[in-house]
Amino acid sequence: MMACAFAGPMQVSAEDPDQIVNAGGLRSYPFGASRCGKVSTGELARSDPVAWVNGACMFARLEAVIEFGLMDESMFLIGSDSDWSLTARMRGWETWYCAEARVLHEGGVSHAWPKETVQRHFHQDMSYWRRKWVARFHRSATWIS
Repeated sequence: MMACAFAGPMQVSAEDPDQIVNAGGLRSYPFGASRCGKVSTGELARSDPVAWVNGACMFARLEAVIEFGLMDESMFLIGSDSDWSLTARMRGWETWYCAEARVLHEGGVSHAWPKETVQRHFHQDMSYWRRKWVARFHRSATWIS
């Protein structure tokens, strides 16, 4: 039986608590996609395994972190959560969306920065992510969801 390394709560918008802004990641590189929906319609009311857990709020199992370490310091911000989640999954751990837990999300840190700064960090982090993971998956003919 596999164990969960990371769990991410339902993240709802601070401006509109009916709007689910993140319920786990669907895909990572190069443009991450998150599951989104509405609380009032019962969307995303079930906990499920996901490709990655949003770093804005995540719960980490100590045993997993001891096994494979902290987030990769070569990444500044963007994509480090999906990178860490993929590291866990490659080591046989699971990553889960936890519908029973709910937090208010006030928007990303990157929204407060100048657009040029965000774009620079995005391109640097995605370039690093690509070098680290894409070649590995291409060689093994394995890909992630």
